[in-house]
Amino acid sequence: MTYDEHVDNLARTLATRPSRRGFVASLVAGALAIAGVSQATAKPGKSKGKGKAKGAGQPKVGICHQTGDGGYVFISVAQPAAAAHQRNHGDVVCPTSDDPCLGYRSCDQTSGACLTEPVGDGTACTDAEGMAGTCQSGVCTVAVESPPGGERAEGGPEA
Repeated sequence: MTYDEHVDNLARTLATRPSRRGFVASLVAGALAIAGVSQATAKPGKSKGKGKAKGAGQPKVGICHQTGDGGYVFISVAQPAAAAHQRNHGDVVCPTSDDPCLGYRSCDQTSGACLTEPVGDGTACTDAEGMAGTCQSGVCTVAVESPPGGERAEGGPEA
């Protein structure tokens, strides 16, 4: 979720509770800063401040972040912020995918469980036999060339 989307969610929430606007705005701004989500980190190359944003250059982790309406949204935060998200929001930190062609990129809206989706076609991968290939529709595909002379890969000529 981008910075602007967080702000829009906050604005919708606060529209129904004007007496709490200042308190909630401060609380959300602080939580977003702790999580490493800021306008500078949400829009690379458009930083308004000097230097790097908090969390920039640190390893990122995926989180299913609870929204104010009971749903979940997938966000990527600096690894040190993950514990605060779990503690303060009950967010779910997504594990690292064992499959090189599937990554955690979305969340179940009811449970907050991390869901896998295929990575981009053409992403480099290594299959179970250690062969280099590329991801195609979520599957590591290795291009196998036919040996010269029409021989089968098992070693004998084709019958």
